[in-house]
Amino acid sequence: MTNTNTNDSGRFLEPPQTSLDYLILFAIGSVFIGLIISTIGYIIPRSHTPDPSLTARQQEAVDTYYAKLGNDLDICIVVGMAFIGLGGIVTSAVFCKTIICRECDVGDEETYGLTDHPGQVDGEGYGTVEGGQYRPLHTPTSD
Repeated sequence: MTNTNTNDSGRFLEPPQTSLDYLILFAIGSVFIGLIISTIGYIIPRSHTPDPSLTARQQEAVDTYYAKLGNDLDICIVVGMAFIGLGGIVTSAVFCKTIICRECDVGDEETYGLTDHPGQVDGEGYGTVEGGQYRPLHTPTSD
C-alpha cells in the first residue's frame, strides 16, 4: 500500500509555510473560481425562440425574463474576469518579488563574499568589503 502524501524521494509533502506560498494558492484559487464563474456565464443560453401561441403580455414577460437573464450573465462574466485578473496580478507580484529578492541575494553573495564555499569569490576566502575593496579576514600562508 503506497502513501499518496509522499513525493518521489519518499518524504512527506510539506504544507505551505510562508506567506508567499499562501499568496500563490490564493492566486491560483481565484483564477480557477474566475474560470468557473465565466464559464457559467457563457454556457447558459441567452436567447429564446418566440412562441406564436403566447399572448402579447406573456411574450413580453418572457422577453423581460431573458433580458434580465442576459444582464445577470454579463455581470457573471465580468466578475469571473475580475477574479482571473486578480489572480494574475497576485501571481505576477509574487514572482516579481521572488525574482528581485533572489537577484539581491545573489548580488550580496558576489559583492560581500557570502558564498558557502571559501575561495569562490575573487579566489579568496571569506572577508569584508571596505571602501569598495575586498579584504580577506585572514591572509593565506604558504607552507
